[in-house]
Amino acid sequence: MKAALAEKMRLATKDLPSFLHAPQLHLYVLFSYLCFAILTLSHLDRLRDAKLDRLIGRDFINFWSAGRLLLEGDLASLYDLSAFHKAEQLLIGQNFGWHFWSYPPLSLPFILPFGFLPYLPSYVIWCALGLGLYAASLRFLFPRFLPLLGMLALSPASVENITAGQNGFFTTALLITGLRFMTTRPLIAGLCFGMMAIKPQLAIFVPFVLLAARAWKTIAFTTLTALVLGSFSIALYGTTPWVDYIQSTMAHEKWLVENDKLFLFAYLIPSPFYALRIIGVATDLAKDIQIIISLLCAGGVYYLFRITKDVRLQIAVYGSAIFLATPYALNYDMPILAAASIALAMTKPFTLLKERIILLAAWLLPLYLELVNHLHIAIGPLVIAGILALATQQILAAKAPKPQPNIS
Repeated sequence: MKAALAEKMRLATKDLPSFLHAPQLHLYVLFSYLCFAILTLSHLDRLRDAKLDRLIGRDFINFWSAGRLLLEGDLASLYDLSAFHKAEQLLIGQNFGWHFWSYPPLSLPFILPFGFLPYLPSYVIWCALGLGLYAASLRFLFPRFLPLLGMLALSPASVENITAGQNGFFTTALLITGLRFMTTRPLIAGLCFGMMAIKPQLAIFVPFVLLAARAWKTIAFTTLTALVLGSFSIALYGTTPWVDYIQSTMAHEKWLVENDKLFLFAYLIPSPFYALRIIGVATDLAKDIQIIISLLCAGGVYYLFRITKDVRLQIAVYGSAIFLATPYALNYDMPILAAASIALAMTKPFTLLKERIILLAAWLLPLYLELVNHLHIAIGPLVIAGILALATQQILAAKAPKPQPNIS
C-alpha cells in the first residue's frame, strides 16, 4: 500500500522542479502551513475584538467595494480616503477596519465586473480566474498542466495571495506572458506589459528589459496600451479621479512609506528598505540605501537581459530583482517570486545543498516573512538575493568562453 502510494506521488510530481520532488513535498507543505497557523493564531486577538478586517479575502473587499461604488456611480468616494472607508463600512459592517483604494483610475474598468455579484461568489471567481491565468502563463515550462496547477494552488505564494484576496495571480500572469513573448509576439507582450500599469511598482523594470532586448515593436505596443487604458478611463470617468488619485491616494501612500511608525503592512514587505527599518535603521538612511540597491538592480537587470535569451533565466532575474528594487511589494505579490523559483529550477538540476536551501527558502518566504520580520530577523532580502545570485551565476557561466582543447 505504501509502495503504491509512493509510486503515485512520484508519477504526480516527476515533472515538477527537483526541489519539490516527492520526498520533500510533504515537508514543505507541513512547514508552510505551520507558519501560516502561527500567524493566524497571532491574529486571534483581532477576531476576539470583533474587528472585521481579517475577513476571508481581506483585500478583495477593496476590489469588490470599488466595483459596487462604480455601479452606483459614486466615483467621488473612490479616492476620498474617509469616504471610501465609510462606504465599505456600509457594505461590510461598522466594525470594518481602515482600508483605502490604492489603484490608478485605469484599473477601474477591470474591477467593475466584480461588483455585479455578491461578495463570496465574486471572490471565488476572482481567485479561480487568477489562478488559472497564473498557471496558464507557466504552462510552457511543463509537459502536463494538472501537476502544475496543483503545485501552484498549494504553493505558499498562492495561499497568501488567496487569503489576502489580492491580484498577485493576475500581475504575475501578465509579467510572465510579456517576458515570454517580448521578442516574438510584440502585440501580446505589449498588451501584457501595458496592463501592468495597473500596478506600476511591479513594472519598473519593463523599460529596461525591453531596451535590453531591443524589442522596439513591443515598446510601441506597451506604450500604446498604457495610453489607451489611461485615455479610456478618462473617457469613462473624466479627469477628476486622476487628480484625486495623485493628490490624495499617492500622497497617503507616500506618507505611509516615509512615516517613522512601522504599520502592520511593513512586516509583509521583503524590500531592503523595510528590512532595514525593522532592525532599527533610521528612515532617511534606509531610503538612501534602498535607492542605491534599486539603481544597482536596474543596471543589473539590463545587463543580464542583454546577455541571455533564456526566458526561464529572465523570469528568475526579473522575479527576484523586483522585490529588491521596489520598496512597496508585499508577500501577496510573491506569485512572481514563486514563478522565478520554478523557472530557475527548470534550467538545470540543483544538486548542491545550499542551492536547494535557497530555492526552498524563497518558495516558503510568503508564509514565514511576516513571522521573521516580527521577530526582527529581516532575512527576506537575503533570501531573494539568493535566487538572483543563482540566476546571475548561470547567465555569466553560459557567457564565459569555454576553454579550448590543447591539440599541440
